[in-house]
Amino acid sequence: MLTVAIFNLVVVIIAYLAYLLRSVRWLQLSFFLIFLFLALRYDFGNDYQNYLVGFGDVNAFNKLPDFEPGWVLLCRLFNPVGFFAMVAVLAAFNCIVYYQLIKKYVPPAYYWFAVFLYVFNADMMLIHSSAMRQSVAIAIFVYAFDFLYKKNYLRYFLCIAVAAFFHSSAIILFPIFILGAFNWKVNRIAAVTLFAVFVLVIVFVAFLAPYIDRLVYMFFEQYSVYQTGADSRIGTGLAFVFRLILFALVLVYAQFQTGAISLLFKIAILALFVEPLGFDIVMISRMGMYFQPALLAVIPLVIWNIKGHNIYLTCSKCSLVAAYIVITLYSFYGFFQSEVWRDRFGTYKTIFSAPEVY
Repeated sequence: MLTVAIFNLVVVIIAYLAYLLRSVRWLQLSFFLIFLFLALRYDFGNDYQNYLVGFGDVNAFNKLPDFEPGWVLLCRLFNPVGFFAMVAVLAAFNCIVYYQLIKKYVPPAYYWFAVFLYVFNADMMLIHSSAMRQSVAIAIFVYAFDFLYKKNYLRYFLCIAVAAFFHSSAIILFPIFILGAFNWKVNRIAAVTLFAVFVLVIVFVAFLAPYIDRLVYMFFEQYSVYQTGADSRIGTGLAFVFRLILFALVLVYAQFQTGAISLLFKIAILALFVEPLGFDIVMISRMGMYFQPALLAVIPLVIWNIKGHNIYLTCSKCSLVAAYIVITLYSFYGFFQSEVWRDRFGTYKTIFSAPEVY
């Protein structure tokens, strides 16, 4: 954990230099280092070895692998150069997609915060480094965002079809075109309604979990393995209040956004809405991962939109940033202490320590 934490801190500091020195090259350097971290990793994550073994099975035609056709095709395309080369290319694709997202939508003063969210939120970089097939599908969805905003639905549907070719859960993204199909904004009535429903979801998530669990398994039974190790992280007290405040702020500022930013806010609202369900239903959390990248832009935008020079607004902005950092770091620490993740993520190793057989 210490190695990952130190590395994450370094890339966040480098991203901050992009604002301090007024040069986006520092943000590029930050993501280049993230690329090296992801490209050179070995046996890092719960699923890494399964993908490594599966790569050999696919190319040796030993058996019909439990992978979607897109992943099988990708493995066979990279057969001449090997598994490590494929991992490096996928790492480059992810880094380019998330770099472009942050550079395009996040104010330069908050580049560092967006990078902080990407590397310290375990459901982003760390889980993506293990869930390789889904990470490809998620990155394709992020790439397809411009098509959704520009109402180029043919290209959007093609992108989602390709994403589902890698991870079939991506089919849930087809209906998302509705968010971009109409030029509607989150008004006051919609905001109040969504907030009320959000509170009810948090309060009754334990009661709803078994029913939603069955419904999800009806369509995605092949991913039932994800339910292993589910734990309730809903929390109470300050964490509960913080979630309510954050959701309320996103709803408030969503009312004043236009264009692509407005669409990002809608997707972020969906991500925050799904989050409480994911605490008790792991499969829901895995599906919610498709919407989480929007938060990399929306959370910094919310903070940036809290403008004013009076002491109250300044303290509110600083308190929100500090609270988000503390809660994220606490979750980051908890991730590495969890019996589900500790053994496979606890030690960062590189391909230079891999057995020669690979």
